[in-house]
Amino acid sequence: MASLLPTSSTTSSTLTAVSSASAAYLILLPLLLVHMAVSTMGLNPINQFVILKVCHELQPNATRPYPVCAKDSDVQTAAAFWVQAISLAIAIPTFFISPLIGLLLDRVGRRPILFLPFVAVILPAIAVLVIEAYDLGLWLLVLADLVKGCLGGNAVFVMTVYSMFADLTTGETRTRVFYLKEAFSLFGFSFGPYIGGLLYESYGLSTVFTVIIAAELIIVTYGLLFVKESLPESRRKPLIDVSTTLNPLVHLANSLKSLLKLFSTRTPTILALINATGALTQSAYVFIFFFVPSARFGWDSYESGRFLMVGSFCRFAYFAGIVPFIMHRLLARQNSHDGRVSAELWLIRAGLVTYVVTLTLFGRVTDGAQYYYIIPIYSFASSALPTLRALLSKTVAQNAQGQLFASLEVLQSLGSLVSHAVMPIVFRATVGFMPEAICYIVAAMWGVALTATFFVAKGELVGSD
Repeated sequence: MASLLPTSSTTSSTLTAVSSASAAYLILLPLLLVHMAVSTMGLNPINQFVILKVCHELQPNATRPYPVCAKDSDVQTAAAFWVQAISLAIAIPTFFISPLIGLLLDRVGRRPILFLPFVAVILPAIAVLVIEAYDLGLWLLVLADLVKGCLGGNAVFVMTVYSMFADLTTGETRTRVFYLKEAFSLFGFSFGPYIGGLLYESYGLSTVFTVIIAAELIIVTYGLLFVKESLPESRRKPLIDVSTTLNPLVHLANSLKSLLKLFSTRTPTILALINATGALTQSAYVFIFFFVPSARFGWDSYESGRFLMVGSFCRFAYFAGIVPFIMHRLLARQNSHDGRVSAELWLIRAGLVTYVVTLTLFGRVTDGAQYYYIIPIYSFASSALPTLRALLSKTVAQNAQGQLFASLEVLQSLGSLVSHAVMPIVFRATVGFMPEAICYIVAAMWGVALTATFFVAKGELVGSD
């Protein structure tokens, strides 16, 4: 019997491994928090800059203040075109590059890939400074974002962080850890747009993007000094074998094959498609939370940033405390894996219902202040997607996590590509007579996703831990 008990050396090794994993996890959190804040600082200032620049180009001899420009439907239409061009410059190459990045994550490790997103943020920031300094066209920003897309854009950061967190957790703890990841991301996001808008209003555009460049360089230094590799060499797939190629089209095809495997059963298919709905609606939110209130109520980057900060604080409260507490209470009452899956599915449905109701309410507001009444309820809706990702992550082995998230990212990238191509056209077509129409369209899309959850076969997820 003694041979069945762990020895002191085994126990010590286990505790050391757990402690090391925990330390690595804690070191990742500040990097995640700061990068999310810095990378989102320029979101609203760029939108305001585009509106002002388009406004000047349409009437070069007139000096019109921002609120007048923002309420001009011709300016809004032209600005939406540039927003579409910028977003497509990122989305198109990301769609082709992300499968290759996913392969590299499982072969060269997570850490080398982690630094690509930092470079991807710095390049467009430099482009904005050059455009303002030399009064160049917005085409330069489109070109910089094209390079950003070739580096994988934000998709690389998402894939890498999820893969690293998956390395440092077990199936039992992964859902809670993914919620914590979302909480820190949202906490960073809560400050980013607000600080960017405040800097723009107080010191001008160049200050915003100078701060972004300096902060990203500090983050790079922190990562180089403190972040360690989370995927042991013994668990990596071979770097070079007979099937290895750097052709992104080949890896895109492989990821599509992985998607087909994922779609071989009904439940993973439904969950993956619901997850992709987030990407399909992605580009709509820049219109819902910036262009629509700017057209209707004269919001600028500061006001939009303040609103997003409130929303992000609300989501942080949900992710960091309220939702994990609800999950703990729900799951504690379940005696079977099937029951726990049911509880998580109902949490997902509650989030999707919230999307439908609150987006409809955003479309019906008659005053900008009413946005602040809705956002605390709307913020709960974000709890749906981390649960989906956590359920899907439990279906593959550790050394296939990168491939799983790469496959999902292909689906996300495809959805994002469609979103960036279609949503600006929808807004441009409706802004002249009903700018809030996009709120109702997105609410309907989430309604379809909600309906799909009732076709989930719970038995296909049992035993996936």
